[in-house]
Amino acid sequence: MTGLYKIKTVAERSGFSANLLRAWERRYDFLEPDRQASGHRLYSEKDLRVLRSVKQLLDQGYSVGEAAAMGREALLRLTMPRPSAQPLSSSTERQEALPKDERVTDLLEAAGQFEVERSRRLIREIMESCESRVALRKRISAISTLVGDLWARGELSVAVEHFLSGLWKESLRADLAQMSEPREDAETVVLAGFPDEFHELGLLLLQAEFQHSGYRVINLGPALPWESLEQLLAKKAPRFVCLSVTRPALLAVHLPRFSELVARQVGTTFVVGGPGTTGMEQSLSSIGVLCWTTDMEIGLLSEEMKNGSDT
Repeated sequence: MTGLYKIKTVAERSGFSANLLRAWERRYDFLEPDRQASGHRLYSEKDLRVLRSVKQLLDQGYSVGEAAAMGREALLRLTMPRPSAQPLSSSTERQEALPKDERVTDLLEAAGQFEVERSRRLIREIMESCESRVALRKRISAISTLVGDLWARGELSVAVEHFLSGLWKESLRADLAQMSEPREDAETVVLAGFPDEFHELGLLLLQAEFQHSGYRVINLGPALPWESLEQLLAKKAPRFVCLSVTRPALLAVHLPRFSELVARQVGTTFVVGGPGTTGMEQSLSSIGVLCWTTDMEIGLLSEEMKNGSDT
C-alpha cells in the first residue's frame, strides 16, 4: 500500500522505538495507524509528520503530554512551510486575524520584541477595559486562541507564546493578591487541571471569579495526577471540585479513572469545564458530574453546584 509504513520503518525514520510508539498510541491520540487483520500497524505520511513535530517539541523542552495536548491537527500544522518573516503590522493576513482592538495588535508587536514593561501596560489596559469578569475571561480566551493559531502557523515563536502567557499569569496573580480574604464560614472550592492538561490561565481566571464571589479557593494548578487530588480530598473533604480540560480526547482517556474517583467521593460535587467537554456532556452527566460552559457566570455556576450537591 503506497504511503503506508510498518512500525519498524516508522521507528527508524522517527528515532522513537516501536515500544514507545505503541505506548503513545494507547495513551494519546496524535497517532492514527491503520490496523491490518493480522494486527500489524501501518502508519501514514501524516503520522510521520506528527512524530517530527513531537520530536521538535521534545527538543525544545516540552513533555510528550504537552505535545499531545496540542492535538494532531496542530502538530501537523507545525510541519507546514512557514511564511517568510515580516513585521506583524505589515501583514494583511495577520491584521485580519486579530480582534478589532489596537491594543491587541500592539501587545503582539511588543511581545514579539520581548518588551516587558510595554507588554505589561497593554495587558493591564486590556484587562481594565473589560466590563465584567466574564467578559475578561472571554477576552483572554480569545487572545490566547489567537496566539495559539499564530504559533501553529509559524508566525509567533514558542518563546513569544511563553512570554505572553507568563505576563498574563503575572497580572492575574497580582489581582488575586489584592483580593480580600474570604469569611471564616466560606465554602471551599478546589480547582485543578486534568492530568496532562497544562493550560493554567483558565484556572487563574476561575479562581479570581470564585474568590470575588466569596469562596475560599484551593488552586492545585494544571496537570494534577489523580493520586494527588485524592490525597487532598481525603484531608480537606471540600464540597466542590472544579476541573479544567481543553480537549475531548484527553477527557475521554481519563474518564474511566475520573469516574472511579467521583464514585468514591460522596458529598463532593464535581464540575468539569473547558473546550474538552464538547460532545462529552452526556458522559459527564451519567457519572454525576456537572458540565460548565464558558458563558456561564459564577453566580449561575454556584447555583448549579449547590443544586448538584443537594441531589
